[in-house]
Amino acid sequence: MSISTKKVTLATSSRSNAIALLATMRPKQWIKNFLVYLPLVFTINNHWNVSEETPTIISLLLDSTLSFLSFTLASSAVYTWNDICDRLADASHPKKKLRPLASGKLSPQLAIAFAVLLSITGVIIGFLVTPWIGIIIAGYLTLMGFYSYHLKHLVLLDVILISSGYVARAVSGAIAINAPVSAWLYVVTGLGALFLGFGKRKSELNKLIPSTTTTHENILDPHTQRRVLSIYTQDLLNTLISISASSLILAYMIYTFTAENLPHNNSMMATIPFVIYGVFRYILIVTEPTTEEQPEDALLNDKPVVVTAVGWILSVIAILLMFPE
Repeated sequence: MSISTKKVTLATSSRSNAIALLATMRPKQWIKNFLVYLPLVFTINNHWNVSEETPTIISLLLDSTLSFLSFTLASSAVYTWNDICDRLADASHPKKKLRPLASGKLSPQLAIAFAVLLSITGVIIGFLVTPWIGIIIAGYLTLMGFYSYHLKHLVLLDVILISSGYVARAVSGAIAINAPVSAWLYVVTGLGALFLGFGKRKSELNKLIPSTTTTHENILDPHTQRRVLSIYTQDLLNTLISISASSLILAYMIYTFTAENLPHNNSMMATIPFVIYGVFRYILIVTEPTTEEQPEDALLNDKPVVVTAVGWILSVIAILLMFPE
């Protein structure tokens, strides 16, 4: 083999590995990390305002963005580690078998090294913002590491642990800008994560069991699916979704009425209809048995949900700007 041929082969291999590594990072999932910016948005005209000097605003935005980057790297490390742990089971799954590790396009050794690199970099960036964020990132990585290895097979705890990661993002966002945030915002974030998580389990179960039955007669091989799906039932998930949805809406209402950082004229209650509609729309999506997409993909592709989300965030910003505390 000539030197030029070796160079071409090496370049092709490097490009292939780079693409495979990027795929294991799950770029579509990075949208979850925007929760880091939530405290920055909800403290407009309270902790900071647009009339302040530009350097102050840039500093807050930079710290929030570094926290976002830290969680992006950490969560990507978690996804990579999860694929490493599940590569044998994923190889028998009709869709997951296409993942780089399950298909053999990416070696476990390279993936492990990559996950370690992402983890270390994420923690370092977190510590650069503030030691507390570095500690939160390290704790998040540790918890999710155990989750990927075993805890995700424990019914109920699988969704609860995932929701804790959402709350960690919101907490980090508040710490990054040193802003006091109502505890109700964290409650809303946690309940929202539980609602999304149980909805995802509902959608996954719908693909395995006909919607007209609550039995598990037609469930696929549990070795190629989430083990917890052999324990979850339609009735249980319907109940959990109802409880989490109701609690989420109630908690958001309480937040808009009681949070000290929000306008005291209760104008934030005008955003409640957006939340109610968004919750109902998500329930419609996850209970549709013919939906082939993952719930998170369906959400991003569902125009009513996108319009609702944009309308909600614009309304929140407008209210905070028009009615300073």
